[in-house]
Amino acid sequence: MTLSTKASGHDSASDCSSRGSCEFEQRTICGWTEGGKMMWSRGTRTPSLGTGAEQPHSGKHFIFLETSYGRKNDKSYLISPKLQPGTRTMQFFYHMHGKTMGTMTVEATTNGKAWTVLWQKTGQQHSGQKDQWMGTGVALPAGTIQVRISGSKGASWTGDMAVDTVSFSTFPPKTLSVELKLAVAMSSGF
Repeated sequence: MTLSTKASGHDSASDCSSRGSCEFEQRTICGWTEGGKMMWSRGTRTPSLGTGAEQPHSGKHFIFLETSYGRKNDKSYLISPKLQPGTRTMQFFYHMHGKTMGTMTVEATTNGKAWTVLWQKTGQQHSGQKDQWMGTGVALPAGTIQVRISGSKGASWTGDMAVDTVSFSTFPPKTLSVELKLAVAMSSGF
């Protein structure tokens, strides 16, 4: 299922606790929209064997870049709704398994026109579809009004990258990194 570019509003308190935060459980995906080549999909697993995540980080759904179609270096954007003033940190989980994995990038804008790269990973980051999701926190520039996650297609169909459990906070990143490590430890049965 391709994402709706007209999705707006919040879904439920648990899925969208603050503006932009989302676990992608509802079809409206918490007001996130899509741009570029429009290859992001919402699902319970990626449809291709040998690439992508086999299950979500949390809940039943996640967002993934479907790379069975398109050309090498095609870019698709997953764009957040407008963020609350004072938002300082973005936290999310990602999964990048596949032999021809492209690049996942997180960018921010303070004016809606120019985008600044904050985080980027290229190539396979997970050795298998069942591997545990990786979590990270990104400091946002002062005055950030929106973020976007871009996915660039690799050389072939084995590059399905995925995103889940996105959250935003007014806490500084140093505080969140401790919380993120604790959340990862707790989700792995620590």
